[in-house]
Amino acid sequence: MDDRFLIVSDVDGTMLGDDDALERFAAWLSSRREQFYLAYNSGRLSASIRQSVETTLLPEPDALIGGVGTQIEFFVNRQTLDDWPVSGANWNLLVIRDTLAACEGLDLQPDEFLSEHKLSYYAYVASENDLALWMSLLEKNGQCVQIVYNSVSDLDILPVGVNKGTACADLAEH
Repeated sequence: MDDRFLIVSDVDGTMLGDDDALERFAAWLSSRREQFYLAYNSGRLSASIRQSVETTLLPEPDALIGGVGTQIEFFVNRQTLDDWPVSGANWNLLVIRDTLAACEGLDLQPDEFLSEHKLSYYAYVASENDLALWMSLLEKNGQCVQIVYNSVSDLDILPVGVNKGTACADLAEH
């Protein structure tokens, strides 16, 4: 059994944003590396997180959790965690895109923000009614999804049960 602890942190506005604090954290972690695993957990896709690690003072992590939890990747070898994410038969990107294509107030984000298990839209100031309508349409078309809406503009469609928290738990179990 491995006795190391797992430190998981968001990146933007948490690790990045205060270079002095990041430098202190990096020094602290460096002297205790044998006690801890480190993972970054972000809404950004893992390639974007990796770029930040390579171009900032971020300490090299053991793993990356990207795409609002839809990706788990080990940093050094770039291998993904087996059997993650679990999306099931009721996750179909084409059906989701087609279902939401005609919806008012939704603009598909550029491909660089999309992945096999994360469909992202700009939804500026969406109401609870908007969110309920979009969810209802997806359910009527047989899609078992969850909607994550934040920053009053970003709407992510994810497989049910796949998010930052469940990805973190799966990585910790691994």
